[in-house]
Amino acid sequence: MLASKSRTQTALFVGALVLCWFAALVADYTPLGQQLDRSRYDAALTQAPLRQRTPQSIVVAIDDETLRSKGGVAHQREILAETLEALAVGQPTAVAIDVILADPPADERLTKALQATPNLVLPCQLLENGTWEYPLPEFAVGAAAVGHVQRPVAQLSDGISRELNLEEIAKGNRRWALALEAFRLASGKQPILESPQDLTIGATLIPAPRSEEGRMM
Repeated sequence: MLASKSRTQTALFVGALVLCWFAALVADYTPLGQQLDRSRYDAALTQAPLRQRTPQSIVVAIDDETLRSKGGVAHQREILAETLEALAVGQPTAVAIDVILADPPADERLTKALQATPNLVLPCQLLENGTWEYPLPEFAVGAAAVGHVQRPVAQLSDGISRELNLEEIAKGNRRWALALEAFRLASGKQPILESPQDLTIGATLIPAPRSEEGRMM
């Protein structure tokens, strides 16, 4: 009698575990479940202890106040040229620009600043019609690489992007991500080695399976 009761309790316990697992699996595909999953990920990331290290890169952004004081978007290329000239003093290992320079005419000062920048990565983007938009040839002269900027994706409910597609392919032409090209050049112009499961640059292995469109990281 006691053995039968114990078996019944065990079966109920196992059944409850299976039911909870199935409910959690189903809930993970709902908007609420996905938001909870992202929140747990963000919390774990922000609570992880920071490792002491020497900064190896900087981000230079054009803030709204600077843009207004310099004359607005119409003078964006002048601001970019001035920025590159200032960065040259620090002799950067590599420089990546996240400004599409596809529209003519080419600016002489910016052209000179781009050509004088070592290991320069310029951006390109995939248009909605499936073609690539590249920088003007005058600007691209001397560039070490051209990397894609991430295509527009569906905006998450919290407005945070957590994935980066490391490659884009259009009409048989593949481009690696702007950040990946910059890392490759800064790592001593190492080649990007591919396998079905990852990418390797020097001693750095990046989990990015080919099975996922765009090799998502």
